[in-house]
Amino acid sequence: MRPGDRLAEVQLARQFDVSRTPVRQAIFRLEAERFAERHEQRGLIVRRIPAHEVEEVYTVRAMLDGLAARLAATAARPADHARLRWLNDRLAEAAVRTDYPALAELNIQFHEALCEAAQNSMLLHFVRQLHDWVRRFGATTFAVPGRAQLALAEHLLIIEAIEAGSPDDAEHRARAHMASAHQARGVLLAR
Repeated sequence: MRPGDRLAEVQLARQFDVSRTPVRQAIFRLEAERFAERHEQRGLIVRRIPAHEVEEVYTVRAMLDGLAARLAATAARPADHARLRWLNDRLAEAAVRTDYPALAELNIQFHEALCEAAQNSMLLHFVRQLHDWVRRFGATTFAVPGRAQLALAEHLLIIEAIEAGSPDDAEHRARAHMASAHQARGVLLAR
């Protein structure tokens, strides 16, 4: 659903062929997590994300990705290194096809794999919550010309720093990568 769309309990229950109870519970959760809001004339609607909240998400993502890379540099196992490289290779394949939905989803998988390599379940939990917000931003930053190739190169630098066991370098590169993503998001917001 798009921002501004009405969340009508009965209509949603019919659409998903479920009873109203799970729809009501889902709507309460959406409202609690600020994905929905009450509108005076229209009732409950899908909430628009203001630009300042997009900025806040990227600020937090930079910190959490930096922490994940720092921890991964000392905790990651060879299987974690291989998974990160494998995901980056899949991203490269999706970039060749200009498959934006695949790029967006594989990128999220890459960043979650980075958290898994950090061996910190709480960090992974918070990053997944942020990714729920990112999925709502609409167009992927990979739609910005050159962004996919730049992200692939940035991912590779992060992986190399992790494999080298360099926490400072891994954190620095992860934060720089998120700053680059934030800049690409700014290009999209300016359109």
